[in-house]
Amino acid sequence: MGCLGCPDYDSCREICAKAEEFVNQDCVPQKHLIPQKPIVKTAPLPAPRNNEDLILDLFFCEGKTVTQTAEILGLSHQYVSRVTQKYKEILRLNLREKVASRS
Repeated sequence: MGCLGCPDYDSCREICAKAEEFVNQDCVPQKHLIPQKPIVKTAPLPAPRNNEDLILDLFFCEGKTVTQTAEILGLSHQYVSRVTQKYKEILRLNLREKVASRS
């Protein structure tokens, strides 16, 4: 019903039992907020990836430069450059084979 519909609205000076019940109707006891079921553990984290995987992900997927990749991973610029060059060559060879097989 609420206070506005109460016949004592104009003369009311304190919250009556009906008003308090109305105000608290959406109140949820704290015990209902605690999960009843135990929290399910997530799958274990994957094993750490090797440096080449991380380099390829940063360089090819995230578009980082060789210098940025080396800095992020704490590796030498020379090593990161060698890895990216190696996989660029592998990609070139695979593309050539694919193009040759279509002809």
